[in-house]
Amino acid sequence: MYPYGSDNGDSEFRLGDSYYYYYGHCLELKADRFGFPFFNERHYKLHICRNGKLQLNYEWSFWWPQKFGVYRWFRNYAIIAPFWALTDQYLAFKAGYSKVYYHVYSQVTDPTRRILDKASKHVRLYDNSEKFSTFEAEWVLVVTWENLCPYVYYPYWYYSWFNWGIPNLDCPLSNTFQAVIITDFLNSFLMFNYPHGGIQWVAPVLPYYYRYWTDWYGIPAAGWNAGDNGEHYLNMKGSRNLYGMYDLDKRAGNTGLTGRYFWRIENSDGEKALERCLSWARFQLKILFLYWHARFVKSDSSMACPCSGWQAWFDRRFFWDWRKYSWPDWCFESRRVKYIRYNFYGGYVYFSMRQLCCYSTDWQDWASLKIGPPDGSHVKMQLHYYYYWWGWNRDQSVYDDQQAYKHCCVDIPFCNLFYIFRPSDDCQRYIPPRRRWFWGDPHFKTLDGGNFTFNGLGEYVMIDAQNGTFQLQARTSLAQGNSTTATIFAAGAAKEESTSTVEVRVKKGGGIDILIDHTIYSNYSSLTNDSVNVGSNLSISKPEDNCLEVSFPSLTSVKFCEKKEMMSFIVTPGDDYKNTTKGLLGTWNDNANDDFTLPDGTELPSSLTLRDIHFKFGVKWQINQSQSLFTYAPNESVHTFSKPDFEPMFADNITWHNDSLKQEAEEQCGDDHECLFDVASTNDLSVGIVTKDISVQLVNETNALDNFPPKILNVSSAINVTLHEKVQLNITADDEDTITFRVINKPSSAIVNTSGNVLLFTWSVTSTKRFNLSFVATDDKGASATWSPTINMCACDHGGQCVPPEEGDEVNTDSKFVYMGCACQGGYTGRFCDSDIDACEMNGQPCYAGVNCTDLPAPANVSGYTCGPCPTGFTGNGAQCADFNECQSNTSNICEQDCVNVPGSFTCDCGKGYKLNADGHSCDDINECVPTNDCMQTCTNTQGSYNCSCDADFFKTDPNDWRKCEAKNPCSPDPGCDHDCYTGASNQPLCVCFANYELQPDEKTCKDINECDPEKSLERCNQICENIPGSYQCSCEKGFELSNDGYTCEDINECVNDDLFNCTDEFHICVNTRGSYKCVCGQNLYFIDGKCRGLEKNESIPIPKLEEPRQPNGKEQEHAVEITIAASNDFKWDFDTDKSFKEKTALITTSYCTENRTDCGLKEERRTRRALDFELYVADYVHLLPGYPSNGSVSRAVAFYVQQPPGLFTGNNSVLPSKTLVDIVVLYKSELEGAIGANISSIKALFTPTGTTTTTTRKPIEESENNNWKWIVIGVSVGVVAIILIVVIVIWRVKTKKRTIKVTPASGSFPEEAVIMESYTARSSRERLRAWETEVDNDYT
Repeated sequence: MYPYGSDNGDSEFRLGDSYYYYYGHCLELKADRFGFPFFNERHYKLHICRNGKLQLNYEWSFWWPQKFGVYRWFRNYAIIAPFWALTDQYLAFKAGYSKVYYHVYSQVTDPTRRILDKASKHVRLYDNSEKFSTFEAEWVLVVTWENLCPYVYYPYWYYSWFNWGIPNLDCPLSNTFQAVIITDFLNSFLMFNYPHGGIQWVAPVLPYYYRYWTDWYGIPAAGWNAGDNGEHYLNMKGSRNLYGMYDLDKRAGNTGLTGRYFWRIENSDGEKALERCLSWARFQLKILFLYWHARFVKSDSSMACPCSGWQAWFDRRFFWDWRKYSWPDWCFESRRVKYIRYNFYGGYVYFSMRQLCCYSTDWQDWASLKIGPPDGSHVKMQLHYYYYWWGWNRDQSVYDDQQAYKHCCVDIPFCNLFYIFRPSDDCQRYIPPRRRWFWGDPHFKTLDGGNFTFNGLGEYVMIDAQNGTFQLQARTSLAQGNSTTATIFAAGAAKEESTSTVEVRVKKGGGIDILIDHTIYSNYSSLTNDSVNVGSNLSISKPEDNCLEVSFPSLTSVKFCEKKEMMSFIVTPGDDYKNTTKGLLGTWNDNANDDFTLPDGTELPSSLTLRDIHFKFGVKWQINQSQSLFTYAPNESVHTFSKPDFEPMFADNITWHNDSLKQEAEEQCGDDHECLFDVASTNDLSVGIVTKDISVQLVNETNALDNFPPKILNVSSAINVTLHEKVQLNITADDEDTITFRVINKPSSAIVNTSGNVLLFTWSVTSTKRFNLSFVATDDKGASATWSPTINMCACDHGGQCVPPEEGDEVNTDSKFVYMGCACQGGYTGRFCDSDIDACEMNGQPCYAGVNCTDLPAPANVSGYTCGPCPTGFTGNGAQCADFNECQSNTSNICEQDCVNVPGSFTCDCGKGYKLNADGHSCDDINECVPTNDCMQTCTNTQGSYNCSCDADFFKTDPNDWRKCEAKNPCSPDPGCDHDCYTGASNQPLCVCFANYELQPDEKTCKDINECDPEKSLERCNQICENIPGSYQCSCEKGFELSNDGYTCEDINECVNDDLFNCTDEFHICVNTRGSYKCVCGQNLYFIDGKCRGLEKNESIPIPKLEEPRQPNGKEQEHAVEITIAASNDFKWDFDTDKSFKEKTALITTSYCTENRTDCGLKEERRTRRALDFELYVADYVHLLPGYPSNGSVSRAVAFYVQQPPGLFTGNNSVLPSKTLVDIVVLYKSELEGAIGANISSIKALFTPTGTTTTTTRKPIEESENNNWKWIVIGVSVGVVAIILIVVIVIWRVKTKKRTIKVTPASGSFPEEAVIMESYTARSSRERLRAWETEVDNDYT
């Protein structure tokens, strides 16, 4: 047993935990969110029932135990039953004696893995497939039923009551056992534990009396049913058998341990989509993914998704790999990568995590962020590398998110599970990056938003972050045109700590050259917008022609572009560099007033003139040779490009070369100051236009980056709708711009109105058809936000109440449209309460065996059925039919001594020394002194016993044996007496013999008396007598065992123990017969196509076929009787007629032979105790001869014989004498005619002698034939042979004394196949019963 009880921290299923305890309501227990597989189904909850079972998909407890796999009403109910029995589910629990404990162990509830490791060990130990040598349990449920008491219908006979209604329990026998479910969410295992002494009752009587209860409908069951339409189930050995269930704690289970049973309860190979999806999810739990995600990704705002596709496009912290995410998928991956490490035995694994942000390409909500399933943004994790002791390896597929998405979201509707471990970012933490640029006739936009122009000539520091961790440098040259007062950017170089140096130069005539670590990069023409890793830790791409974008590990990016032989720069510094920068782009601290900070840290005022900016600030950032990142040709250096005293034109003193240029510039540039300046300084209009174009482009891009879509306020993730009802929603959006609303997939019955920034949505729900609904809010800049709620559709019919759907609900295949579950009103069932409930089916045919169940029409609820009356001898409502214990009623208990209650009736019994009177209830004293006894001299009968005495003149009682006598005056010397010698009255020696010896004429020798001599009638054996010296001993024929009195043979009830019978079909039940047993199909089962099976819904009961008669032996043929039936045209000898004839024949034979035992060849009844009740003759003893009945033109002949009841016939008269049978038929002719529905015209004995080697059966005589003379000749001819054969048979029978019986089982409606009952040794059963007999008080009832 696994640890259990309140001291172990278990929960207890108390009466108050369910308000429906009276009706057998089970306790619902949620499983892990992954559920556990039980063959073809995955279960996310189960129900603990007080009567020894778990029901996985039904909350109302089934009352009557049944075997699994045959009844249609149980096929789809998943049940785990360690000991499904009729238990007291109220009073014993109210008294606090019976308890049900349960405990769920998981990584959370069992952090030390004490029980999880124990369960894992058991799986590895007991599973013989060797597939689970590394199995690790993740979830274990232990349910323990403690001290369950048997159900009693009249509790006041068993309980007394204290104050406050607490019963004083009288439960001498109780059961304790346990079920354990073990799973790692992919594989499941089941264990039943029965502690030694845990199973003390199977029926509500002492085990000694089980032999009377083999036909009881309430025998417990054990096993499990997967609920997959009968495909997978198991009935444990001994299920629905008295001692089979009683021995569950006493015999070895399939584990080899006493009382422990273990099974794997699924057949998963791990290759199906569900198993792959769950395997992936389970691994996420193992590596603590959600913890690392919260710590590394969710807390990093730089990895938050941009709120629109345009923001993602311009945010260089993200990139679009169009080869991975082909149109219409538009997804961006974060450049920032986080790594997590998972250690395992023998190595470790590194995984990389990126943010994946996806945007809509639907024109209705273009570029809006997609959140959640089925195709929304999510974190993306990849296997980076793993290490084993033998070295490094890479694997791209083991835990690939794309495969996981396919398994969870495409192949099966488990996308919600995927998004639990790959959550979408909702952009709430998104902050656009700081994007700044410098371009043209060098114009600068500082990191804090300041603007200035610096026309220095040389190489300068643009950004120095963290004292050289990152550096961006730019080179200027003289501008084109005729001017010598303007400069432009001609090259740039950048480097971050631990990266290569990248340098970009403007080529003469246009275009760019790229150098990586001072080496020309020649693959620029093959670059695309996809990033390519180059050098050390650099990522480059070509966002457009003549541009190169470089990304650094810090998420800093620099975009170099050439246009008209001028270079422009766009820089996005990583967030980590804030408050650590210096250079011409200023100090990034959100304070533009300190942008003019010198290399030595001196802050210049922000009000500097342009000249001061140039000479006091700009030129100070000229680099020296040691600082330079540039590549130089031979004989080149920093000084080659530097001219510190170069004086440009200043923007506050623009000088135009001529008025026409000025006029033209003003027309083209408008109020763009940079454009006007560049035209004036370069004397080239085209330069100014390029400056303006670049400026406009950069400003627009920045505006797009900084523009957030409208925010849809106060909305939930789902809306609840009900069929035929109206839904009203007020959807509010917030934005500085004008908002436009749009509804995607608007239902035709919906009405939409807009009022400012509020959308009014009214929907009359007229259909339950699945669809996806989205609400889009778009600002006047084209940025959109989408709310795509999950629609929870309540479509319950007939007043059903909506409840959350079950996990794994097959109708829910779309995470955005969920059909709610339905709690149906009384009388209805189905997924949507759309079907009238069949309460009889729903409750597993709850009526007692043979009692009709009638389903009540709606709105009757789950108990909406009625049962017919209980069978005779039972009491109750037809469903709970309990045996009426006649022995406890003064009215019904008419027994003089002992009353034995049996299901549906009772029998009387007598104590030792008494025998049951013919009236069946009074007891007569047994005269133990006759016909013989074991007293040496005088036997005196007493009530219930006897006494031995001796001749007082010469003998006294032997002190060592009260039955013997010893001489008062022994002979001396002894004259040679065989036994004993005494001195007589004449003082002469006389010999005397012990009991049951007689003195021979020589007056010395003692000869044993043969009590078994039939002529002496000195023995009391019920069946077989064997003489032994000084006594005799009784034994029994096969199928019987000797009772405790030593004389009477009692029938062995083979059906009490499944080790004592062998039925060929799993669903046969054993029916005890006198001296043997037969196998018949169980309740509501029919023998079809060679096996017992139940009927399908509305399937007709099969018409049974009449079997061919068994082959008789010679004696059986000799004692056959033929009747002639005057049949009408519509008369048929079919199965029903045959059955009725045999049953009536058995009944009338019993009636006759009970009063005329000698005529019937039966022994006189001399029983001392009540045996199992049997009719003398049963239908199984009545047999037709082969070839009968015959068909005549106006009549039919039926020849039949009757076998004698085993153990009751005299000699070898195993067949009822034909003369007696004729008398019986004549006497009860009218009753037989009523049974077969036809008149009997003649009755006669039919004698057919047998040959020496073969058995010849007489053919039936047709009415038109008269061949009696032939049979007379044949009879005379073979008479002698027949007599010899009979003698041989008699001798053989006397020697063997045992026989093999061939039985053709029969049921109430159709024939069964023949079953051969093999020879049986009764010792084990007898020993078991005797052990109980020593403990049973005769007054116990």
